[in-house]
Amino acid sequence: MNQKETQDSTIKKKYENIIYDEVSFGIITSLRFNEPLNLKNLAQLIGRPETTTIRYLKQLLEDKLIDIDAEKTASSWGKFYHLSDPVKKIVEQNERESQQQENQIFSELANYKNMSEEKLLQIFLREITSKEISDEVKMRLKGETNLSYNIQKMIINSFINASNRFKKVQEEKGVDYLKKNFIMDPGDINTTTIFVKYSKVKHVLALIEKFLEFHKGIKELQSEFKQEMDKEGIPDDDRKTHYIGLFMGTTDFDFRLKQE
Repeated sequence: MNQKETQDSTIKKKYENIIYDEVSFGIITSLRFNEPLNLKNLAQLIGRPETTTIRYLKQLLEDKLIDIDAEKTASSWGKFYHLSDPVKKIVEQNERESQQQENQIFSELANYKNMSEEKLLQIFLREITSKEISDEVKMRLKGETNLSYNIQKMIINSFINASNRFKKVQEEKGVDYLKKNFIMDPGDINTTTIFVKYSKVKHVLALIEKFLEFHKGIKELQSEFKQEMDKEGIPDDDRKTHYIGLFMGTTDFDFRLKQE
C-alpha cells in the first residue's frame, strides 16, 4: 500500500467514526449538499453556535475530511469550506454501493416470493448471524439513518432561517415591497408517517417491493428533470435538491427462541 492509499484508508476510518457524531456528521452532510459554506452558514444549518461549530471545523480540517475552498475564500469575506477529495470519493462510492444493493434486492424479490415462510426465515437468520455482514449492516444502517436525520434537520433549520429573514424584510419594507421583489424556490416540506401491522417475512418483502417500485419511478423522474433542465440551459446554482427519504423498521425489534 503506497502513501496515498494509506492516507485515504486513514481518512475513510475517520469518516466512519464521525458518522456517530451529530455535529461532525452534520457539517459533512451540510457541505455535501450545499458547499462551499462559511462558518455562519454551517452554524445555522446544523443548529449550533458558531463557537461550537468552529471547534468541530478545526478538527475536521486536521483530519483532512474537509478543506478550505481557496477560490471562494479569496473572493469573499471569511473562510469557506468544502468536502475533501477523499471524502467526496467515499460519498460517491457509498452511493454506488447503495444503488447496487437496491438493484440486487429488486432482482431477488421474485425468487423470495416463491419461498415458504420457513425458508425465508432461514435465509434471514443466516444473513444476520454472519459477523462480517452484521458489522457491515450495522455501519450502513447507522450511516444512512444519521444522514437522513441530518438532512431533515438541515432542511428545517434552513426553512427557519429563511422564515426569519422573510419576516424581517416584511417588517422593514412592507408587504408591497415583497409582492414586487419576492422570489421563492420551488420547494416544500412534506412529512408523512405510516404504520403497517405485519406478521410474516413476506409482508416485509411486499413493503420493500412497493418502496423499490416507488424509488424506480423517482429515478425516472430524476432523469426526465435533468434532460429538461439541460435542454433549457438551467445553471447549476438554480438546480435545487429535493430530499425524498424513507426509514422503515419495526418499532419493537426483538427475537424469540422456540422451546426444544
